[in-house]
Amino acid sequence: MLSRSVLQPKGSNLRKHLFWAAFIVLAAIGLSAFDGAAARNLQYHYLPGDLRRMLAWSEIFGHGTGIAAIVIAIAVLAPELRKFLPRIVVCVLLAGSMANLLKLMCSRVRPVAMYHQLDSTIGHWMVGWNATPDGHVTSHTFHHFQSLPSAHTASAFGLAVALSWLLPHARWFFFMIATFAAAQRITSLAHWTSDVFIGASIGIAVGALVTGTRFSDRFYNWLERRGDDSQIGSEHLSE
Repeated sequence: MLSRSVLQPKGSNLRKHLFWAAFIVLAAIGLSAFDGAAARNLQYHYLPGDLRRMLAWSEIFGHGTGIAAIVIAIAVLAPELRKFLPRIVVCVLLAGSMANLLKLMCSRVRPVAMYHQLDSTIGHWMVGWNATPDGHVTSHTFHHFQSLPSAHTASAFGLAVALSWLLPHARWFFFMIATFAAAQRITSLAHWTSDVFIGASIGIAVGALVTGTRFSDRFYNWLERRGDDSQIGSEHLSE
């Protein structure tokens, strides 16, 4: 049985999260000059074996199947926390949806589709815009032009904010795994570094708004109180 302090999550520091979201956007703009260099030199097969495996495993933190497994694990292993799951799920779904919506408005070629052009991208700002995929990419699908932002990273950081709100003592761990998941998107050439930073910013901002505004608190607190009432009722029936 979890302690009562754990069952009463601390309020999200809305201003702090939004500050970090804005800061990460500015960092993405500044670091976009290094997008080509990062894609060229931080590829998966250049990394040590243990680091490759760790990054590969961490992808589940930003993948739909992995996130579903985490939610199910909380529901099964910590029934006292089930009432908070809607807020966590909304953080992830909304962050991922916002990132996917932004993809529709931006046309940036993924680094994996520009593999043979990476050397020429080093030192240039915001590479991949209105670019042409390599000749080896025989079928130029819409997927190849959906680099910005990283929806995996947005989902991972939305989940990290939500879980940090629920279990603040493990905040460092959740953000560490989200960072590893973001790094995996860079090393696999699925995204440029600035795509990942923008995705992280979206996830943090959405997570902060879902867990830290008065409107969301009012709605979810009502929903979570209903969860308490139903749990109390089931306990009485079982006695």
